[in-house]
Order: sequence, then structure tokens, then C-alpha cells
Amino acid sequence: MKHRTTRRRLLQMISSLCAALSCRPVAAALVFQERDNTPALLTKLSGIYENTGSAAALGKAYLEMYPEEANAQRLVALICPDARMGGRFFRADTAELRKLLGYLVRMDFAGGKTIKLGGWVLSRTEARLYGLAATKW
Repeated sequence: MKHRTTRRRLLQMISSLCAALSCRPVAAALVFQERDNTPALLTKLSGIYENTGSAAALGKAYLEMYPEEANAQRLVALICPDARMGGRFFRADTAELRKLLGYLVRMDFAGGKTIKLGGWVLSRTEARLYGLAATKW
């Protein structure tokens, strides 16, 4: 048995497809707004410091050098590029989060993305983590 697609059926399929495609960006925008995981990630990132006092002191010095980054949400976005989309950083437990951050630190050093701060040479990722310890969120 052969199925013939009539003109009417074809037009129905096309209009259904167009309706589905036009709704997709709206649905994606709603999901994006619901998945702003920055606050949860901020809590996770701030829990990785061994000595919060030292981290905050270095972070304060970093934020004095880069005042445009003196915002916790901005720092989270710079440290974890996929924070707003609930990516690997958000799903990671503490051990995995340390591994991911360690990778970013190594990539910073390999790419020359370092700064001198308080007699230390730090990667930008490390410095931003310390900056996070110094912010009032």
C-alpha cells in the first residue's frame, strides 16, 4: 500500500513544523532563566579554600588591581564559563571541582595568563578564586 501525501497534508505538516520551530526559542529562553546556577556554584566555589583568611587577603589585592571584576557573579562567570548553563562545574562534587579548576590553572600557566600578586605568581583563575573570597555576596 502506497501512501500519497496530499497537498493538504503537506501544508499541515509544514505549518506544524513552523509552529514548533517558532516556539523553541521562547522555551529555550525560559529554561535559560530557570537554570541560572550562579548562586549555587558561588557557594560551591567558596567552599574550596583551605584558609579563607589568606584567600580573602590575596583576593582583596587582586580586586584592587582589577576593580572591574569586583563582583561575585562576574567572577563566577570568568572562572567557570558554563556556570549559567548548569554545566560540568555545577554538577561536579568538590573533588571534581578541584580537578576542573586545576586544569584551568594549568591552562592559564601554559597560556601565560598569570599575574604577580603579593610576591606570588598566580594564574588568573587562582587570583579570581581568591577575589571571590574577598567579595561580599
